[in-house]
Amino acid sequence: MTITFANEWLRDALCAKRKVDPRIFDSTDSRLSVDNIMLAHSLCFACPVLSQCAAYGIEIKPVSTIIAGVPIPARPCWGPARESAAVRALHRIAEGEQLARVLLDELCTSPPLGRARAALERAASGGPVWVGGAHE
Repeated sequence: MTITFANEWLRDALCAKRKVDPRIFDSTDSRLSVDNIMLAHSLCFACPVLSQCAAYGIEIKPVSTIIAGVPIPARPCWGPARESAAVRALHRIAEGEQLARVLLDELCTSPPLGRARAALERAASGGPVWVGGAHE
């Protein structure tokens, strides 16, 4: 299978370079798992095109996925208030703000990110991002 890139910046995305299974970023059951969120974060925190990815997310308005490290819920799952927080987070990341700080500020008060708070706090202070007992 050949991957084509509609946006040139995608060539530099860590998820594309490492050939990550795209299913970790998507949720078919309207719930994003903490494991998938943390795995996505381990890539997104170090990605050189994070702000472009966030801008792309703003443009395409995805649902039930993780884009630029931001979990975007299914509309029926968390409702408009949570979606607004995700959209605010994408805007801040597109403007160059640190992913961990944005997630802590905007989304960490509700599941599933509430359970990832300690790892995000470590990342926001420059520490390692822990995933499944290993760090990135």
